Amino acid sequence: MASPPKKSGGRDVPLPPGLLALSESMLTRLFRLTLGFFFLVLGISGLFLPFLQGLLFLALAALLFSPDLPFLARWLDRLEARHPSLSHPLRRMREFLKKFDRS
Repeated sequence: MASPPKKSGGRDVPLPPGLLALSESMLTRLFRLTLGFFFLVLGISGLFLPFLQGLLFLALAALLFSPDLPFLARWLDRLEARHPSLSHPLRRMREFLKKFDRS
C-alpha cells in the first residue's frame, strides 16, 4: 500500500510506512480512550441520575479501557467466569473492538 505524499517545499515526499502505521495506532488508541472517558462520565452520572443506565455505561468504559489497564481486563475475565450469561455479550463486544485495533 502506497503511503500518501507529504508536501515539503513544493516537492512530494512519501511518508515512511512505519510512521503511517504508528499514527493510525495512536489515533485508534486516542479514540478508544476518549470514548472510554465519555462512557465513564456517563456511567458516574448515571449512578446519580435515575434516567441513565449507569452500570451499562461503566461496563462499556471498562471494555474500552481493558486493553490499556490490565486490572480491568482481569476484572472482566473474573466477571465472565462468575456470570456465564455475560460471556457471549462480552465476547461479541471484544471482537467488535478488535476490528478497530490494528496494533
